[in-house]
Amino acid sequence: MNKSQFMRLFHLSPLSQSSHQFRYELVSNKPIRQAAVLIAITQRNDQLEILLTKRARHLRHHAGQIAFPGGKLEDGDDSLIITAMREFEEEVGIQASQLELLGCLHPYQTISGFEVLPVVAFLPSPYHVEIDRNEVDEVFYVPLSHCLDQTNHLHVATELKGQAYKVTFIPYQHYNIWGATAAMLKDLAHHFNRT
Repeated sequence: MNKSQFMRLFHLSPLSQSSHQFRYELVSNKPIRQAAVLIAITQRNDQLEILLTKRARHLRHHAGQIAFPGGKLEDGDDSLIITAMREFEEEVGIQASQLELLGCLHPYQTISGFEVLPVVAFLPSPYHVEIDRNEVDEVFYVPLSHCLDQTNHLHVATELKGQAYKVTFIPYQHYNIWGATAAMLKDLAHHFNRT
């Protein structure tokens, strides 16, 4: 799939509801907080690839996990799309003005109490990555085709406070993409596989 095919299919596909079944309000009485991530699709090595980060090991939350650049809504953010773009720029050092925004997937509720809006954008070349070492240990890329292939989506059943749900895993090379990031990639795949 090339950029124009991806953009056409993304825009023509009706958004489906998130495949994620977890409902935070069933396990906590704390309010849900708003956040956003940026799913950056770029052309590398003659294929479309998704930019992912490995979070810094010293972080208090989700240390060493694979994630999209993103974070919580801050007071100065006019929208969750702005949040995703700001966090993308802060974490990987690429100017958000380089992004071509394509749209959003359905919000995703996390176990940690966030409702996360996945913002999908195309990142044209050339660009320069400059990692914020306070937040990110590594930037790497996964072929879009690998993420869209549902045979790469593995699931483990688990339970939290009496509620059963599935955790999605997407292994790639020596990386184990799981949790919210894998679930959002699963939703992206589901979005494309409906066409």
